[in-house]
Amino acid sequence: MCIALTYDGDDNNIQWQSFTNSPGGFQSPGVITASYNTNLVPYHNLGLPTYFIRGNNFYFNSGENFLSRNNYIQVKYYDGTKIDYSYQYYSNGLPQKVVLIDSRGGPFSTDTIEFFYN
Repeated sequence: MCIALTYDGDDNNIQWQSFTNSPGGFQSPGVITASYNTNLVPYHNLGLPTYFIRGNNFYFNSGENFLSRNNYIQVKYYDGTKIDYSYQYYSNGLPQKVVLIDSRGGPFSTDTIEFFYN
């Protein structure tokens, strides 16, 4: 598998596409795009992947985010699915809570992740 990544001027991974080598050449299911807010991901400076995974949703430096500098606002998948991200922050700027809303709807279309720091 190969992955093509596109970054913006703020060091955010705004587009990615995976490719598999199958008979007849490389194939890809499509392009995934993301948009970001201006708040820094608190774990960006660690320089390693930090995973916060709940269900099928990825948050912060995980999966396809590949250590982007800022927090997601929206991720659009090649099948038309969109995940919207909404944040609450502590007074020091660290995320307190993020609400993820999946455009597919259904009983599990909203997910909330809360963060606690020492």
